[in-house]
Amino acid sequence: MSANTQYKPSDVVIVGGGIAGLSTAIYLAEEDNHKQITVLFKGSKKESNTNYAQGGIVGVFPSFGDSVDKHIEDTLIAGNYTNNKEVVSQVSLKSSTAIQDLIRWGVHFDKQSTGQFDRVLEGGHSFKRIFHSKDKTGQTIQQALISYASRLDNIQLIEHSFLYDFEVLADNQFLLQIINSQLDLLCKVSTYHLVIATGGLGQIYQQTTNPELSTGDGISLAIAKGITVEQLPYVQFHPTALYNPKSHNSFLISEAVRGHGAKLINAQGEQFMSKYDNRKELAPRDIVARAIYTEIQDGHSPCVFLDITSISNFEEQFPTIYHHLQTHEIDYQTKGIPVCPAAHYLCGGITTDLNGKTSKKQLYAIGETAYTGLHGSNRLASNSLLEGIVFAKNVCTDILATSIPSDLSKHIEVKPLKLPKPTVSERNVRAHIQRIVEDHLGVVKTTESIHQAIEKLHELKNANATSPTNPSIAYIENVNLLRVAITLAEQALEIRVNSGVFFNASHAAK
Repeated sequence: MSANTQYKPSDVVIVGGGIAGLSTAIYLAEEDNHKQITVLFKGSKKESNTNYAQGGIVGVFPSFGDSVDKHIEDTLIAGNYTNNKEVVSQVSLKSSTAIQDLIRWGVHFDKQSTGQFDRVLEGGHSFKRIFHSKDKTGQTIQQALISYASRLDNIQLIEHSFLYDFEVLADNQFLLQIINSQLDLLCKVSTYHLVIATGGLGQIYQQTTNPELSTGDGISLAIAKGITVEQLPYVQFHPTALYNPKSHNSFLISEAVRGHGAKLINAQGEQFMSKYDNRKELAPRDIVARAIYTEIQDGHSPCVFLDITSISNFEEQFPTIYHHLQTHEIDYQTKGIPVCPAAHYLCGGITTDLNGKTSKKQLYAIGETAYTGLHGSNRLASNSLLEGIVFAKNVCTDILATSIPSDLSKHIEVKPLKLPKPTVSERNVRAHIQRIVEDHLGVVKTTESIHQAIEKLHELKNANATSPTNPSIAYIENVNLLRVAITLAEQALEIRVNSGVFFNASHAAK
């Protein structure tokens, strides 16, 4: 495909192709087949946080014996009652429709031999309401949505397209600067509605379940443009990421493994969760993550272990995890699966209302990059995929209700751009950012460690303040990583009370 045919005039540009971005595009295309929609993927179509989601997605169906009130209460408990209750209620009420839409778009959830959906239990839930596809639910959803969206004539899906910058034109359109890293192009494209769905900021940490592309790009742009961003310090650490000292990015051991009965044991071979919470392994993630952190510190060990001997059909229930363990020759049968906490999900982000609208007119944020108030100070397992699709529908409704001026002149300009390769220095800068954040802004922080992080991050920013004439993608990502890391640290200093995933030991000692 040539450069000139790849970028077409668009009424809506969606930056990010996970469940939130793709669902928004599909809803828009179904509701208005005259509206032109572009979805930009930073990498390939399969690279998104959605693709790596193992466990599942919440679906509340009273016909199965569940209730919206139960799910609302579970979400509020997990979020330490700091959630936006209106958002929680709306997301829960719309969950059954969201599941039905996913099925209509081609997502196949697992069923039992009776034909009923095989709904499972996860930590913090009081009812089996998690719809899943083995242990690769996100991948199943991602593939189905890409396939469905590809068949809709008014959606164009463009890979390897990095949103570098944007400006607002005199006619209130956005002029986007997009770098196509595969074709070495700089593309300037105008649109009337811009939807940011770029995911989280996990790559500011050394250990994260997020893919390499999760460098906080959309959030960084929002900060740079003065758009309201909140609650960045509320980073949820997944308690059970696979401990593998040979790998930087952590492989996720799904919450559902504990839901199926796996037990956590420390380096001494002792089960320990009963010391921390009467829900034991099924306590919310913040509690389990801090418990594991404490056991690791007290036991002077790099990890704890997940004993799966009670799961008789582990290979069938969790084929993706089983294959990964086999491939990496991890002897999980002797002591269990070695696990430790890793940065997993951002509960904060770009502030939006119930319709996904930000503080900038015609700019929306959706999915993990958005702060909607659903999660409060801690996300309940499997609520995030649900949030993405429910807010996609809300964003669609709001965009379609907006009248677009008929005299808009659509702008497209494409020119060659020789992108430099990442340098050793640029790779070292990212590694330095990650060490600072991991050491000073991890599962447990102190006021002193937060101050140290701010000081060190600013020193690193000042040392790399001179922008090259022709920056590489790696350089731009480092700018974004530094910007979001500094903002996160500065916001952390303002938090006076520990809640959910945020824990400052200096406050706990008072």
